[in-house]
Amino acid sequence: MGIMTAMMDEQAGWGIIQTKVNREADVRRILSEVGFKVYLPVIKKKATRFGKKVLLHVPMFPGYLFVRALTDSNYNKVRYCRGVLRVLGSRQGVWLLGDQLIQDIISREVDGIVQLDRIFEDVNIGDPVVVTEGPFEGWQGIFREHLADGERVRIMLTHVRFSTLLVVPKDFVVTGKGLAIK
Repeated sequence: MGIMTAMMDEQAGWGIIQTKVNREADVRRILSEVGFKVYLPVIKKKATRFGKKVLLHVPMFPGYLFVRALTDSNYNKVRYCRGVLRVLGSRQGVWLLGDQLIQDIISREVDGIVQLDRIFEDVNIGDPVVVTEGPFEGWQGIFREHLADGERVRIMLTHVRFSTLLVVPKDFVVTGKGLAIK
């Protein structure tokens, strides 16, 4: 099965739900209480609060979560749940992710937290990556190297017409194996 399909049957996979700002946990709780299998991957993120560095647990995909077995008969229960902005899809149907993609994310969890460091164990020079935070958020690049401090990586940006290297904290980058590099 491909990553996304427009089918809506119970065997097809996971629907992608967009939530209102900072409502992912609320939507997860509500849908779980009415019997849906819901997955909200969470990561650790470094932040500064009151001048101190802290680790927060935040959604891996802010504003999104996944619902298993979304069908025509239960679509409205999800779509009109308090905190849901929309169910991603098109006129042909709801976009569904295959089980393998969700299992890949789950397999990276330790104590319920997705370990992004493990993603970088598998990255090789030349693999596509995406910057997820900072001023270059959303930009795609090609992985070049880990820097000696273990906290930063060097990538070559692919969104520009000339070659330029960028050094960013490794927490700001995720691998994008399978991405179509632009």
